[in-house]
Amino acid sequence: MTINEVQAHLDDIFELEKQKLGLEFAIHTISGHHFKSKYIGLQEKYNCIGRCMRKTNEKGVWAFFTFIGFLAGFWFSRGDILGAILGVLAAWVACFAVIFATFLIINAVYNREIVSRNAEIEKENKMLYKQACEKNKLLQASANKLRKAYLKTEYTLDKIYSLNIIRPECHNMIAVSSIYEYLNSKKAASLETAYEMYETAVRLEKIITKMYIIISMPEKIADNQPYLYSAIKDIQPKSDDFSNSIIENSDKLDKTAVNTAVTEYITNVNTRIKQIADKIKIK
Repeated sequence: MTINEVQAHLDDIFELEKQKLGLEFAIHTISGHHFKSKYIGLQEKYNCIGRCMRKTNEKGVWAFFTFIGFLAGFWFSRGDILGAILGVLAAWVACFAVIFATFLIINAVYNREIVSRNAEIEKENKMLYKQACEKNKLLQASANKLRKAYLKTEYTLDKIYSLNIIRPECHNMIAVSSIYEYLNSKKAASLETAYEMYETAVRLEKIITKMYIIISMPEKIADNQPYLYSAIKDIQPKSDDFSNSIIENSDKLDKTAVNTAVTEYITNVNTRIKQIADKIKIK
């Protein structure tokens, strides 16, 4: 196989690796998002009796009834202090009975309104919970479709790698991107030289071979792994835009927009897979 044919082969592999990584980003973002159901708190039942009894005391109602009872008892008993005291007690009982009965009525009216409002709130909470479930169901359905596209991409990659045009230990995006760069930039004149350069760079730790570090801190590979750096800087924003649009439309329960976007994305994935598979003549 000529060097040009190897480069073309690596180009196809690198394209599929980028596609696989983009799908991985999208699946992770979409499946990792969870809509929480909004909850409206129920109103507590109103208990105005204790409060209002204190309020009436603060406003001097009891003092007023005490004074009136004392005068009435004193007058009816014709100056007898015991009669005055009994008058005060009678006034207190009457005052308590009137106030308590009034507050019971007020309490019942308010609580009837609260029970009615709480029933509406519970109904609304059930509706909000149902909506959240529908949103999450839409997200998971999208993620599942993307997983199928991811598996199809991975299957095609495995088929290409199984041709063993490049060494088995280089069957990953990090190795492919470096070897691809060495050949394309003419740093290496042959595939064997590219292997040696890659092995030396790994041994001297000039390149990072941990994908989680590369994804979280892509600036660390900007100098020594420019092809991979460029790929990630291109993939991440596009994947984020796509994932965010799926999440936003799921939040609106716009199933048409979500399904259209996912279908279009997967169609592009399948088209690229077919083009590469047809060119390499794999099934």
